[in-house]
Amino acid sequence: MLGCALLASLGTALLFGAAPAVTASQANPSEDLRNSQRTTSGGKSGRVRGGLVAAQVALSVVLLTGSGLLIRSFVQLQTVNLGFRTENLMAAHLSVEPLKYEDPEALTQFFQGVLDDVRAMPQVREYEIVGVAGDMRITAVNRSPGYQMYFGYDEIHPVPSNSRALMVRTQGDMASLIPVIRRKVRERDPDAPLTEVSTMKDVVSASLTGNRVLGLATALFAVTALLLSMTGLYAVLAYYVSCRTREIGIRVAFGATGAHVMRSVLGRGLVLVVIGLGVGFACAFGVTRLLQAQLYQVETTDPLTFVSVGMGLMVLGVLASLLPARRATRVDPVRAMQVE
Repeated sequence: MLGCALLASLGTALLFGAAPAVTASQANPSEDLRNSQRTTSGGKSGRVRGGLVAAQVALSVVLLTGSGLLIRSFVQLQTVNLGFRTENLMAAHLSVEPLKYEDPEALTQFFQGVLDDVRAMPQVREYEIVGVAGDMRITAVNRSPGYQMYFGYDEIHPVPSNSRALMVRTQGDMASLIPVIRRKVRERDPDAPLTEVSTMKDVVSASLTGNRVLGLATALFAVTALLLSMTGLYAVLAYYVSCRTREIGIRVAFGATGAHVMRSVLGRGLVLVVIGLGVGFACAFGVTRLLQAQLYQVETTDPLTFVSVGMGLMVLGVLASLLPARRATRVDPVRAMQVE
């Protein structure tokens, strides 16, 4: 990981440092001096910088849209009706050494004895499925429940397995019950471990870990890209204002108001944001289709997500453009002419 990061950093420095270095090496001092008095808006280099900012905004749109869809999907998964209550429900795994219980009858008696001991505890509650039960999601939260039938374990497993899952619903504090259950198991068999003890809330939460990590990781990349794009937008506009100081001074001297100057700079910044939004949304419509398998009850073209991303970026674009625009309104015409 460190090696890849180092190579990526060096490669980025070489890639984006090569073009300015070549441009600087080809500079003509006399030509630059002749052009120093001219009003400039950046020319070709300005268009390149603006294009890079628009590309950053477009990348931010794609990442923000993807992370927004994933986060909305994760929120939907947390509100799914599982068909059973997870409160005060404990899950554990109980297994024994196969060679110690070669007789199937002895193995059945051991598990039945543990079950009877747990049922006899006053804190534990005697659920038994009789007749029709409601649908339950027992394999995955994001999968619709299928058709199921309930049987006694020994009825469908003539040769019992050496491990069982134990589900216990309690009336009181679950933490105080776990040591008691462990002691009851050891009384039956000192070598039988009770493992993977957890609450059902934790089990459900763990089943959503992949969705949670994917959503948060994508959101982290999206926020990073957003910060870079807004920083780039501010830098480009600040440079734009510095390059046009003399022009702005002349316009102010001929009667241009601060509002006119501010609208000019803000308009340039918002044009870059709008271009980035257009390209970004066009890419997002295609890229988000790759997330279809990771989404639950959320469409890849979810209007709320797309509108939120667009409005949010427009607001941030205005904020990033505001400081250079305000600086442009404070240009002193006389001082600008003297500096030029």
